[in-house]
Amino acid sequence: MKHLFLSAALAALALHSGAQDTHVLQHIPPEEATATPNFWGQTSQGTPLWGYYLGHNIFGDEEFGEKFDIDGPGQVVGIIAHIQGTAVSSGGNAIPASLRLYETASNGLPGSELASESMPMAEINTTGPTTVMFDAPVDVENNFFVTLDVGDYSHAPHNDTIVLMSGPDGSRPASDDVFGRNVIRWHGHGAPNWKDYLTQNFTDISTYFAIYPIMSGSGTVSSESGLLAGSEPSFYPVPCPDVLNIRFDAVESREMVVRLFDLTGKMLESRIARTVAGENILQINMNEHPSGAYVVALESAEYRYARTVVKK
Repeated sequence: MKHLFLSAALAALALHSGAQDTHVLQHIPPEEATATPNFWGQTSQGTPLWGYYLGHNIFGDEEFGEKFDIDGPGQVVGIIAHIQGTAVSSGGNAIPASLRLYETASNGLPGSELASESMPMAEINTTGPTTVMFDAPVDVENNFFVTLDVGDYSHAPHNDTIVLMSGPDGSRPASDDVFGRNVIRWHGHGAPNWKDYLTQNFTDISTYFAIYPIMSGSGTVSSESGLLAGSEPSFYPVPCPDVLNIRFDAVESREMVVRLFDLTGKMLESRIARTVAGENILQINMNEHPSGAYVVALESAEYRYARTVVKK
């Protein structure tokens, strides 16, 4: 099952002016990942339980991740995670958090680590996305995992209680029956003790985690319909000081949805434009948006395209 583009359509990401077009794979948009299931208020054999299912907890669970499927080879350049809770530790013997990339093992769970970036807990953004970029693109193929690792905190004092956000129970449909779609690594000192979150973690919660790989490559989703005549749309001026123009030639009159996203995947604008056969120029007023990178997405019944632009 392929879950590729944000908001059931598409999204792209550029982290600075001049960056290569990239796109973010998401199973669930961050605005729908609002669940924080936790153990507080529960007891086990008379012992009060504390912490989150997908974060620091009484059981010492250390790592939480999601498997993504792609068609053939690709490159991961970074990871975005949406995290809430309390993250204050830094320096000294504080346990850092890490965002990691793994290949898929033969058992469908995480195998060899391909890349990781660590940070003090105090650097985690608990009110928005936490993003790391790898030093160089990492080659992947067919499927892979991205994870949040909170470290081995069971034997050291810490003041952090963070949670990886997830969708509500049932947000992952029954049709997505891939073993290891989302995973959890139990605390242990031997070989990594990975478990399928839905079937092996005693939680029986059908959800997606709000952790996303940033992929290198074109923002084009599909342009096989022949809706456009000739080349892809052109965007100008870029960087854009005020009004962004989108020019393309269409083979026929058609309704097209024009959307604008920020870098977290939040949709800022959405409108329907009526294209005509021949030259079309659509405009987006960028005056009310601060400087930075944005995603413009075009979509019709048979056509989808995304492009990063910079507002100066």
